[in-house]
Amino acid sequence: ELTLPEAALLAGLFQAPNRHNPYYDIESATNRRNIVLKLMVRHGYITQEEADLANSVDIASQLVGVKKKTEYQAYIDYVTKEVIKLTGKDPGKVPMKIYTTMEKSIQDGINKIMNDKNAKYWKNSEVQAGIAIVNVNTGAVAALSGQRNNDDAKIWSYATDTLRQPGSTAKPIFAYGPSFEYQNASTYGFYIDEPWSYTNGPSVNNWDNSFFGIVTTRYALQVSRNIPALKAYQQVGSKNVQKFAYSLGLDVAYSTKSENYRIVDEKTGIDNTINEAYSIGGVAEGFSPLMMASAYSAFASGGYYTEAYSVTKIELRETGEIIEPKHSKKQVMKPSTAYLMNNILESATNYGFNGGANVYGSHVAAKTGTTNFTDNAIKQLGLPNHAVNDVWTVAYTSQYSVAVWYGYDQPSSKYYTSSGDNHKDQLTSAVMKYIPKDTKGWTPPASVVRVAVEKESYPAKLASPYTPD
Repeated sequence: ELTLPEAALLAGLFQAPNRHNPYYDIESATNRRNIVLKLMVRHGYITQEEADLANSVDIASQLVGVKKKTEYQAYIDYVTKEVIKLTGKDPGKVPMKIYTTMEKSIQDGINKIMNDKNAKYWKNSEVQAGIAIVNVNTGAVAALSGQRNNDDAKIWSYATDTLRQPGSTAKPIFAYGPSFEYQNASTYGFYIDEPWSYTNGPSVNNWDNSFFGIVTTRYALQVSRNIPALKAYQQVGSKNVQKFAYSLGLDVAYSTKSENYRIVDEKTGIDNTINEAYSIGGVAEGFSPLMMASAYSAFASGGYYTEAYSVTKIELRETGEIIEPKHSKKQVMKPSTAYLMNNILESATNYGFNGGANVYGSHVAAKTGTTNFTDNAIKQLGLPNHAVNDVWTVAYTSQYSVAVWYGYDQPSSKYYTSSGDNHKDQLTSAVMKYIPKDTKGWTPPASVVRVAVEKESYPAKLASPYTPD
């Protein structure tokens, strides 16, 4: 039932079925088909005229039923990398059965969001987004986005491949989390929001170039003041901050064996040793949405971290070998540290500082982040002063951690985000609709005590019978 060009195409695939797959590389498939036809002429199976007619058939016209990219391509690409790491074998070339952690209802929701070209959260056709969702109790990757407007078989994933500075989403990790963990700080601890500098000299400003004076830890983190975050880092010290961040799976060049700093990353050549700028998001190389969702999962789970994974079992079809990777869960912070962070970030969500993550009837904690262009970049790209580079929301419940990045691959005078832009918040709101509601929230551990104090008393004084509400 096959035509000559169809038969020649199939015969040509046997040498390297993956490399010559016409759905992935039509040029390679065409070359192989034509070689087969040439050999058929040489050996007398067909005439040159028949070969010429078969050569003239466009292979693309013969392909049906398969798209170049599947709707789950970003997830498949991540799974493929994990399988190669686990087995040393490429599932595109070695037959195997792979069991994954993808939660279809959530993944289908993310696919719908990314494929809706007319949605109000897309500022234009060029803007991109990276979305990663992790089960906080197991480390399992529930869903990943890839990128918009791309039909290639394998895609650059803004959820896993791109590294971007995290902005103020770094503050829980590089400032206040370590302060709770190593200094036994409380939500009512005080900072003076005032003109301040890095230890090596340069001054630091808040986003609004103003100072609020005495503020509590809760308020400083809720409204994302830079000066208190920097002071928290300076009080804890680089070594403990770096240790804390490393325990959350972030590559900050910390050596657990010697507890010394490694100055330059051996693979990339980038200096990943943290400094005080990390407290407000000035990260050298940056993090992916999956890395941020995974790091925040340790707060959400009560202080336990499991490295993100997508594969639960692999069956090699040719040998029958079964591989079931183990995923260890480690306590990386005190339960009190996790609870205090959850309590503050949930209060931030409830009072409007949520980046679109607030969900009625659900306990959600969230932190937003924005990164700025340098003065030189603003000048070179012809950007307005209110232009910003990356915008983030990292949100979580007691079950799922969600990281959303929004921005441009190559910002320009035409394509940039701005400080007053709410498109990312609308995107986050759309994402959160596919996250199961959390009616449970977080229960305080025995190491945390809640007491009523007189507001603005310094140091904190217990409320008396005469203290107004």
